Amino acid sequence: MSSLAGRRSSRSDAYRTDGGRADELKGAEGQARRVRLLERDAYLGELRTVLSDDWGRPVGPVVVEGRCGHGKTAFLGAACQIATDAGCAVLRARIDGPRSNVFSSVVVQLLHSYPTEFTADVLSIARPEDAMAELERLVCHLVGTRTVAIAVDDSQWLDERSVAALRNLAAHGRGRTRLIMSATPRSPQLPVRPVDQILSEPGVRVMPLAPLSSSAVGTLVGQCVRQYSGEPGDGAFVRACHEATAGVPLLVFALLGELTIRRVPPVVASVGSVAATTSQAVTRSVLGRLSLLSGDALCVLEATVVAEEPTDLNLIAEVTKLGPVRVRAAARMLAAADLLTPEPALPVQIPIVRRSVYEAIEATHRAKLHLGFAKCLKIRGACYETIADHLVQADPGHNEWVARELVEAASTAMRTGAPDRAVLYLRRAFAEQPSAWEDPVLLLELARAETDSHPRAALEQLLRSLDRGAEPRQTASVVRQLALRVDRCDTTAVSDPEIKQALGAAMDRIAARLSEVDVSERIELQIAGALVAGPPFASAAADSLRRGLVGLQLGSEVEHKAAALVAIADIASQRAAETSEVADMLRRVLTDDYLCSDDLIDCQLWARALVTLARAGDFESADRMTRRALALTRSRRSAAARADYLLTLAMSLTMQGAIVEAQANVLQSLSLVDRCSWARLPDAVACLVGSLIDQGQLGEADRIVSRYRGLELEVPAFEGPSLLEQRGRLRAQQGRSADALSDLVVAGRRAAERGVDSPVVTAWRSEAAQLHFNEGHEGQAVLLAEANLDLARAHGASWVVGSALRVAAMVGDEDKRLRTLEEAVGLLENSPARLQLALALTDLGRALREAGLPLAQVRAVLRHGVDIASSLGAAPVVSAGMTELRLSGARPRRAAQSGPGSLTSGEERVVALAARGVTNSDIASTLFLAEKTVEGHLVRAYRKLGVRSRGELKRVLYQNCSSTAEVICLKTDVGLVG
Repeated sequence: MSSLAGRRSSRSDAYRTDGGRADELKGAEGQARRVRLLERDAYLGELRTVLSDDWGRPVGPVVVEGRCGHGKTAFLGAACQIATDAGCAVLRARIDGPRSNVFSSVVVQLLHSYPTEFTADVLSIARPEDAMAELERLVCHLVGTRTVAIAVDDSQWLDERSVAALRNLAAHGRGRTRLIMSATPRSPQLPVRPVDQILSEPGVRVMPLAPLSSSAVGTLVGQCVRQYSGEPGDGAFVRACHEATAGVPLLVFALLGELTIRRVPPVVASVGSVAATTSQAVTRSVLGRLSLLSGDALCVLEATVVAEEPTDLNLIAEVTKLGPVRVRAAARMLAAADLLTPEPALPVQIPIVRRSVYEAIEATHRAKLHLGFAKCLKIRGACYETIADHLVQADPGHNEWVARELVEAASTAMRTGAPDRAVLYLRRAFAEQPSAWEDPVLLLELARAETDSHPRAALEQLLRSLDRGAEPRQTASVVRQLALRVDRCDTTAVSDPEIKQALGAAMDRIAARLSEVDVSERIELQIAGALVAGPPFASAAADSLRRGLVGLQLGSEVEHKAAALVAIADIASQRAAETSEVADMLRRVLTDDYLCSDDLIDCQLWARALVTLARAGDFESADRMTRRALALTRSRRSAAARADYLLTLAMSLTMQGAIVEAQANVLQSLSLVDRCSWARLPDAVACLVGSLIDQGQLGEADRIVSRYRGLELEVPAFEGPSLLEQRGRLRAQQGRSADALSDLVVAGRRAAERGVDSPVVTAWRSEAAQLHFNEGHEGQAVLLAEANLDLARAHGASWVVGSALRVAAMVGDEDKRLRTLEEAVGLLENSPARLQLALALTDLGRALREAGLPLAQVRAVLRHGVDIASSLGAAPVVSAGMTELRLSGARPRRAAQSGPGSLTSGEERVVALAARGVTNSDIASTLFLAEKTVEGHLVRAYRKLGVRSRGELKRVLYQNCSSTAEVICLKTDVGLVG
């Protein structure tokens, strides 16, 4: 009682007419109140007019009407302040709820709110009638000098006697009394209230308060978050606040108070936090309203909150066992208290109210309500999801019916594409009946459901099901699905090598349990295990499949897959098979029908097979089929498959020296799999870094290596540690020889552990040989170069042997260097490896100059190398070649001897106009040249560009410009340039 009295006293003090309080209201408190009364300006302006002394017309009662929390009390306080500012005497009272002594309470509060000599001894008045007489005397006294404003808050609780007293006071005022009241709207289910007599008077002015709009809520959010965040509220964040509170001011302030305490940032990412926020202030408000209602109201409200979905009274009656009549009566009272919407549906109106009430329900009672709803809904034939959602909230009780319903719901969820719900239902079923952990069928079903969202847990359930004797064919299907998820997932945890190793072991166990007739399933498992789990499973799978392919005619698709995997493994190790045999095998098994498979593991297999075909020397077939695969995947909009094939094309182009086009393709592949785990990501980053190094963009290459720090430790199956090798190349170019050599040595050790020694897969020997030679370790350099050359000769392709010969020549015996370089150039001259040819020509030109051969011969060789390097965009090779040309006495003005880069400025101007269709005479007049001069420029330009007509000229220039633009755009997409 003392706290309640204190609260009432503070409310009375808030509306005293002393000057100090008025000053406070005009200060910070007044500003806070104006903030709380957003979108109420029209009503407040009307009140200022009505309460002014110059308003000479009759004024009826003013009733502020609104639901609970809509700001009636704050609005009435503002009205009292307006009256005080206008010179009115303000009498105020508030009714806290239904009570037997409403009349006495109202009269005493009105007397207390304006202390004068008339109310000095009001506490000694025993009878309410005497207090009323004293109040009438006070009003009569005040109206002689000023207007009297009588404000009554929550007037819906007034009784007949109180209403009559207020009407009598208004009559005593001789037109100078203003009656201002707040009330909730009358619910249609409840009888007419005494206050409705005032509301029905002809002169009454009803001011209905609506919820705040989204923009008003945004204003409040901005003022709130400014206290702890420098950012204004994001639009989505504001919308979430408005949806959570429905714009009810009381709830908005409660929500913002909780968000301020928790320092929730006002950004899009916090929308979920807003939706899940509960408030103790809201709970107290609800309990306060419930305290005025019967006990049935609490039961019905709790049941309705637990039901969550709109439901009917009969279902609530079944769950609460109160009976339809009592439930209907309680529902009417709850609707009148703004806690439920009226019949026939009874959801809680506002999300934050529902959440707050739900959290306030005792946990055991809440679980029982959920179970009750599930049983009643099952009888009514409700959908599986509704029933299961209630069952997962019930406490486990070893109920066989509950477990059965949850398992059936999980099965339906899997069929309808909702694996997350299936996981939720199955885990709850296991909690209901712990013996289910021994059921291999249920364990396998849980593993299948967890594959997408919890790969690690799915693998654990899969292994449990294997231990308990799960059927091999079913486990094979689940483990392959899991392998696909582990290979491509946006969760970094699944890239853990331990998971891949465990997955490979599980595949081996399942393959061993498959019967002799399940050949296809066994091969599919071996392929998936090899590609996903990696070594040592990759090598074991390849050996097993190689033995099985002996004597096969390669008729079925799965046999083609097995042959492709064996070819991929064979090209990585020169000891396994001849290169020509690998190429022949791949040309037999690669077809358009397989290249665009819907299975991403198959797409990865075929993409790697195409890289292998390029490594085997058949670049033409590899590039043609890869571009065909890209066209097919583009039509199907398969981003992951496109990324695989784009990387394949980039790797093939890199081997051929087309580094600019390779960079464009690898950038596009990386943009397609951005923020996703990808088994071939190390190879993609290595390809990108290598192309940047070859173009002389060391800073950009270093940024990429730093961005993907740690990725060099991951090595895909049948590949070498290419990213580690490229990092070693980069460090060597940066002058960090010790670090570079360390990277290359580690790369060599890892390649050896995986059985990878082919120079087309791992280049660590050639790079380490050159680095050793530069550091003065000639013996070690020669050993590595000779080993690399032996492996290249085993491969057999001219471009591979030529590249190895160049390295061996540069680190070997100087007496044999010139002859070895000439042999290397001879092999590379007719090969597709143009960058390797440019390197060999540059080295040969240097060797020729140092041997003292004719400078004309030296310059011809060097110009040829520089011209090729310039056309490829290999700036470091161009720079080295230009340096050698100058040492040989040449004075080159430009690097390129052919192509657009070789044109002089005069030729460029003439060619640009000619490509647009301008005639020679018009070009001559435009550029102030003789027509013969124009013809000479065109003849030289045609020869440099390798064209014979203006049509070809336009095509060559357009292709060159579009290719450059494409690379720039792709760099921008991935963030390589500003």
